Amino acid sequence: MKKLIIAFVIPITIISFLGATKWWYVDVIDGADGIMHGFPLIYQSWGFHTSLSNQYFFLEFSFDVLCYFVFWTLVFYLIKKIFKTIQIKKSISIFLYTIAGIILILQMLFVVNPTNIFSIKRDFDIEVNKTGWSFFWQHDQRPEKE
Repeated sequence: MKKLIIAFVIPITIISFLGATKWWYVDVIDGADGIMHGFPLIYQSWGFHTSLSNQYFFLEFSFDVLCYFVFWTLVFYLIKKIFKTIQIKKSISIFLYTIAGIILILQMLFVVNPTNIFSIKRDFDIEVNKTGWSFFWQHDQRPEKE
């Protein structure tokens, strides 16, 4: 199972975590409205202090990554249980790591912005208006209020 985790679970976790995420259109209590990201918990918000910044929340981010990792580990464990053996092809593993690396580098270009704020956890209350899913290459549009 260790080889499966290294060959498949880690890169697929990175690809799925950074490649597709849930957006949350929220009203911040005593603040403005906007779009936040993360699944199952919100780990990224827009910055309140400047328009081109973001806020990242470490505990929520860690929990989300752990959830994705556990999910993919269980999927591959069940596949291994059903099929008994899984062929680990080095070319597939290299391809997955290459895609995961490209997505990770593209995301890091946004995270290293010096105006971003990093917090241990989110310290403000929100009211969720709408949610949806998006891929990392899509620009999230503010949904219409109902």
